[in-house]
Amino acid sequence: GGMTQWRAATEQMQMLRGTGYEGNYNGIDVVTTTRVQGLNADADHGNAIFGRGAVVYKEAAPPPPARGQDVLLDAGPLRVSAAYDPDTTVSRTIGNAWLAVNTGEGARGRTVLGAQAA
Repeated sequence: GGMTQWRAATEQMQMLRGTGYEGNYNGIDVVTTTRVQGLNADADHGNAIFGRGAVVYKEAAPPPPARGQDVLLDAGPLRVSAAYDPDTTVSRTIGNAWLAVNTGEGARGRTVLGAQAA
């Protein structure tokens, strides 16, 4: 009862929605996961919240530059490099980005808790 309601997950609901399903708060499903990235020497977690069916975005760390590659810009997931072919006397500028867009894991959410318990 009351204005704010928490409905804890039943065993049947966890079987339908996965073991990370915790319950429902004011009509919003709450899902937790242990698949989060550690930050600050694993003192904190880099977490987020997603709505059901949300589109998620991730930047990836690029691999090391190829040997002999002349890197003009190396900014996170974006790298711009130059290449020159002496046989053809052609100069090229090459841009690469390491990005990904997807729907959230099983269209479920994530927790927001950032600090790890001591």
